[in-house]
Amino acid sequence: MMQKINIAALVSGLAAFGWYLARVIPSFIESGADAAWKWPMATSLIGFVVLLVVASIAIAVRDEGIRDGAADTEDERDRRAERRGETWAAHVVQASVFLALALMFLDQPTFWIANTLYVGVMLGGAAGLLIRLMGGQADG
Repeated sequence: MMQKINIAALVSGLAAFGWYLARVIPSFIESGADAAWKWPMATSLIGFVVLLVVASIAIAVRDEGIRDGAADTEDERDRRAERRGETWAAHVVQASVFLALALMFLDQPTFWIANTLYVGVMLGGAAGLLIRLMGGQADG
């Protein structure tokens, strides 16, 4: 079940991030750092959460093991893949926070600071999910 939810999170995150980029990049090309990014970013984040909740509900409804009350068993390989994914996601997010702080110290526009954080969180989440999914397959 967790593998299905991880896949749903990855697809939902990439869809939301792609939607955001499709809205902001043309605006950025037109007006630079004055581009409209706040509402697209908020909409993208809300969209990600909604997509993930809907996908999780659909997975739970369709998964017979959950309906029958049979819990998925987790072994050491699953826990190791989970830890590895969380670690790499944290590394990416920490790097983006460091870069955003550097941009703040250099008095850069809010557009660059916010987008550095947003891209870091989205890429960190995607990297963590990919590592979890690959770790589970490689070890299994």
